[in-house]
Amino acid sequence: MKLPLYLKLLLLVTIGLAVWAQFSGDETGDVVVTNAATPEPQKPARVSPPSRVADKQTEAIADLFPVYSTAVKAAPVPSVQGALFPFRATGLWLSEGAKIIMITDGTGNWLLCDACHKAGFVRPGGLITPAWRLQAIAENHVIIESLPGHVQNSVSLNSLNIKSSIK
Repeated sequence: MKLPLYLKLLLLVTIGLAVWAQFSGDETGDVVVTNAATPEPQKPARVSPPSRVADKQTEAIADLFPVYSTAVKAAPVPSVQGALFPFRATGLWLSEGAKIIMITDGTGNWLLCDACHKAGFVRPGGLITPAWRLQAIAENHVIIESLPGHVQNSVSLNSLNIKSSIK
């Protein structure tokens, strides 16, 4: 196989550089000439401890896996005033001296009553949902409290027709 001229030149330059690197270099040690007839006892080589540089810049450069610590920001507290009030009154009736009010949030319905002791009715102080509590039932409105922010909202009953089931 015949090599082109430029590859021969590169090979020759590479060999020349390798030979030059082998024989040239920084020799800091003293040249010791010994006579083979009179051997001298060899002294152990003096090794100096590696110098430590306390420079912060060199430490930062040498740190391959730095650990950074930043202040943890607290999670933003949701605004209670920005929360929408989901409930509206959909029904009202009187039954044997008890006022029963039906409210809805669009997905579920709840029956509110202050004098009813049966299951399924929410009495004042009871939870409508885990985030809303019935505070009080008044003559023309219902007071519902938001538990996360303790903000009270009222639902007006003025637009509802009162139907009595008393005969």
